[in-house]
Amino acid sequence: MFTIDDVVYNLKFNKRKQMIIEKQTGKSLMAEFNQTNGMVSQLTLQAMFTVGLVEEGEDKPVNGQKAIDIYDKVLDSNGYQSLVTATINKFVEDMGFLFR
Repeated sequence: MFTIDDVVYNLKFNKRKQMIIEKQTGKSLMAEFNQTNGMVSQLTLQAMFTVGLVEEGEDKPVNGQKAIDIYDKVLDSNGYQSLVTATINKFVEDMGFLFR
């Protein structure tokens, strides 16, 4: 999904990660999606990206400052709209049961 310094990263979401994101932001993701038509705040986008970020192949989570640095690089190179679209689409793919 994203390549930084020759390492491929992907986003993976599950119920536990959703709860972590909601605790970090203090907001329900579903409520924010509805209020913003999916164009979530940068705070929510960063939380979603950094919590969901894994190294592809190994599904090894990327944590802490490294995840934030990767988020900043991807945001700077791809732009907000591209990044929010990719992140939300991956969330919908992984958490489709929430949208039925």
